[in-house]
Amino acid sequence: MLRPGVPPRHHPLGTVGRVPGPVAIDVGPLAGPLTGVGAAVGALVSAFADLPDPPELRPYALSFRARLPAGTTRLRYPAALAHRLWAHLDRPDAGRRLGRPALVHGTNYVVPPARCPRLVSVYDCWFLRHPEDVHPDLHRDLAVHLRAVKRGEDDNI
Repeated sequence: MLRPGVPPRHHPLGTVGRVPGPVAIDVGPLAGPLTGVGAAVGALVSAFADLPDPPELRPYALSFRARLPAGTTRLRYPAALAHRLWAHLDRPDAGRRLGRPALVHGTNYVVPPARCPRLVSVYDCWFLRHPEDVHPDLHRDLAVHLRAVKRGEDDNI
């Protein structure tokens, strides 16, 4: 975490807190009724914009139908099928469709496969302790998330 007056740590990608290129960020949670995750994503995007030297953000969403803001890349994969594939394979690779960013940030528990480093945000882990009580869609998302975590030493930050 960066704090005023405290020198940043060093990381293989460069200075922690600064990505050396564009950041693809999932803004799907901003589509439709606002949820807690959507509020967190909105605040994150706003915070980036307020930085003195903000990163280039490339907003994307995995959706066929959602109304998306101008400039948002639509990953035109059926979400259920993509999540099933991503739970086992690194295809389809979203990096090319996202313009080969330096980092892909999955803001809603799932980060698509890409050849660049990936970051996934998790806001609530209740579903890990109560898998019998969660919706089937969450089980699908969880399989993608757990695979990304297991591969963390290779391609997740």
